[in-house]
Amino acid sequence: MGMAASQARYLSLVARKTNVEWEGQQINQSRTALANKTAALFNQMLGMQVPDCPDCTDFTNVQYSFTDGLNASVIDKYYQLSSPDPEYNYVVTHHYNTNVYTGSVKKLNDPQVSFGDRNYVENFPARIETEQYADAVNSRRHLYKEWQVATLQLKNDKAENPDYITKQALGGGQGDKTIANDYDGYTYDDSDGESGKLSWVFKKISDANFENDMSLIDGELQAFLDTDTFKDEIATYRTAHTTPPESDYTDIQVLKEILLRDDDGNYCRKDKIAATVADATKKFSIYNIEDSVAHSEKVVADAKKAYDDNEAIINHFHETYRINPKYVGNCELTELTPPLTDDEWAELSQCVKDFDNNSYNTFLQEYFDIDPDTPDYFPQYTYRGDGVFKFTLNGVTQYTTMADLAMSYINANDPPGNDIDSQYKLEYYNASYIETPIEKTERALLETDGQGRFKSVRFEDDSVTYTLNCETKVNEEAYNDAMNQYYHDVYLYEKAIADINAKTEIIQNQDRTLELRLKQLDTEQSALSNEIDAVKKVLKDNIEKSFKTFGE
Repeated sequence: MGMAASQARYLSLVARKTNVEWEGQQINQSRTALANKTAALFNQMLGMQVPDCPDCTDFTNVQYSFTDGLNASVIDKYYQLSSPDPEYNYVVTHHYNTNVYTGSVKKLNDPQVSFGDRNYVENFPARIETEQYADAVNSRRHLYKEWQVATLQLKNDKAENPDYITKQALGGGQGDKTIANDYDGYTYDDSDGESGKLSWVFKKISDANFENDMSLIDGELQAFLDTDTFKDEIATYRTAHTTPPESDYTDIQVLKEILLRDDDGNYCRKDKIAATVADATKKFSIYNIEDSVAHSEKVVADAKKAYDDNEAIINHFHETYRINPKYVGNCELTELTPPLTDDEWAELSQCVKDFDNNSYNTFLQEYFDIDPDTPDYFPQYTYRGDGVFKFTLNGVTQYTTMADLAMSYINANDPPGNDIDSQYKLEYYNASYIETPIEKTERALLETDGQGRFKSVRFEDDSVTYTLNCETKVNEEAYNDAMNQYYHDVYLYEKAIADINAKTEIIQNQDRTLELRLKQLDTEQSALSNEIDAVKKVLKDNIEKSFKTFGE
């Protein structure tokens, strides 16, 4: 039993020693992998470029300037002409700063707009009325322009078609007849259809017969007036009707009395077609307006009606609540009425022009009309006569509109019943001088001083040769951009270094853990070796004793 126990103990110790040796090999391989990672991080750090601080001299350039006695100009850039020119050798871009009269719109917080006498609540507009009014104001300029453009188009159509009212004779054919109809007019039957159709139904021009076409008809009747087609007939009618109500008729109303119309836009004189009832051999004339002009007439009539309907909403609001706008805070409001003073006109027209040029839409523009006959680059504005108010804020005259005041006022509903607090911001307008760069590009003759620098310049639009001042200027904007980029690059560099150091620290901690474990294995292996040696000695002694015993 002693022999067997010693052998088992020996085998167990050998197996444990083998396992310790294998684990040690694994740890050494792991430490080698960690060392490779550390080397890779170190190489990465070596390959990183340290950011360089920008040098101010790299952003320094030569700047040329000159003065014409009024403005100090700076040459921004220049390049040589591609083709020879005996007078000029460069194209030069230069600028100067000057104060430009500029219109602006601002918003006033907590405007505290007050309307009229609060004892008369009925004088205050309801929210829905004010919103409808604001929408109408926003539409008036667009509708006015559509009306004016349509009018111009009609003028062009008439100019291209001076004889646009056509005339055709009907009646007198074999079997033709004319009878009265239920439309207070007459029906002419053309038996052979030589006129283009067999039956012509002419009706009295009234809402009952042409309700949906009255705007078109008014335009067509106006065309008859413009061309004096029925000038004599109108005069004859007025001679025969010298007492009211007919004497008060407009020319268009007179035409509605003496003319008949069919659904195709053909007109005839009532007396002429009536004469063919008794005598079928007689003829009468029909009148028609060419399609292009008729269409233009209808467009004008529709556009004018849309504009007039829109103006009715605005006028009703103005007439009903005229007394209302009183104060903006403690600043008293005064409505502008024609004629405007020179200062008022200069400031307001500048605002409107600048807003239009910058495609910035405000209520102010809707209180001014643009003459469509003027070119777009130099429009003529006309004040409509009401709706613009002025007030003095911090000693400066400001302008606002009825629509702006109303839209701020109606939103004062927090808490309910409080009409001063919680109002929307109020838009107000003024014009002032703002420093603005004026840039110009033109051909020029640049002369050098023989050392590579320019000494004088003469422009194509100026006969004077100006002496150039040469200065060394730092491009502050570019330099600041470069410095900002440098700070950013430094941040990225330091972060990358910090990341590498953090990763290296983690690897080192892992390596120290493995190293400690390896030392533990070395100690364990040494202890196992000593114990194996002791077991081997016991086995040896047991063998010697056993064989000696059997040998004796």
